[in-house]
Amino acid sequence: RRLRLLDVGSSGCLFDDLAEVEVTALDLCPTHPKTYRSDFLELEVGPSGSPPLVLGSGPVDAAVVKAEAGRGGGAEGGAGDLKRLPALGFDVAVLSCVLNYVPDAL
Repeated sequence: RRLRLLDVGSSGCLFDDLAEVEVTALDLCPTHPKTYRSDFLELEVGPSGSPPLVLGSGPVDAAVVKAEAGRGGGAEGGAGDLKRLPALGFDVAVLSCVLNYVPDAL
């Protein structure tokens, strides 16, 4: 089985070329077509084994994404808006680029 990796704050699917890794990449402002748009702190966790919820990835959600784009949202720069992932869905989580944007400690 391939290692399931969650790349939070992905800056371009850096792990995509690894054959032994199944990557799910997300970012607040994706620049790569395989990266989902998502705020990790707002991401819902569904039941284990449930499918992810992605808006803008199919014809049913196209109108929602278009409406969001008109209000400054949408997923033009990525694979869609990721809203939910299943519990226990990943073996590894990488937050390598997130630390660059964490404010100073109080």
